[in-house]
Amino acid sequence: GFSGMGVQLRLAQFERAREEQSRLSLVRPIIAGKILNGRTLLRRNVASEDREAMDSTLRVLKQRALDAAQAESEAQLLGLEGDAARLYFGALAGLFRPRSGPQTEFDFRGRNRRPPRDPVNALLSFAYALLLKDVRIALSGVGFDPMVGFFHRPRAGRPALALDLMEKF
Repeated sequence: GFSGMGVQLRLAQFERAREEQSRLSLVRPIIAGKILNGRTLLRRNVASEDREAMDSTLRVLKQRALDAAQAESEAQLLGLEGDAARLYFGALAGLFRPRSGPQTEFDFRGRNRRPPRDPVNALLSFAYALLLKDVRIALSGVGFDPMVGFFHRPRAGRPALALDLMEKF
């Protein structure tokens, strides 16, 4: 909470958040991990008959994770993360498509939000909101300020550090 140790922790957090190289060193492994976790989810859930088509996406995602771990700037890291997210959600959409017959209510064509326009995106947004609540509470409980992040920029009402840590999930 707000003990002397918590104050020192928050002061160190604020100091690191001001320095680009500090932010970058903290965020590189988070974004690399996010990309690898998405890759693992795709690899584990692709049907055997779709494996060959998925292999190129898996290779590119692995390379994006390696590049993210070595990114030289926040702009480069943001670009790698965005490209990986586009590939991931495109491939994830393929896992929802029925092999035959009509489309289902869970027809997912990619990520959308604010507001989510289909049931899968609504479920993703709901799950992210629940995760955000838990991460925010955990951060506050150990003395961090959930509003001051390293990858997500602080804005009014935006728990940037909580959003940073959610990336791997």
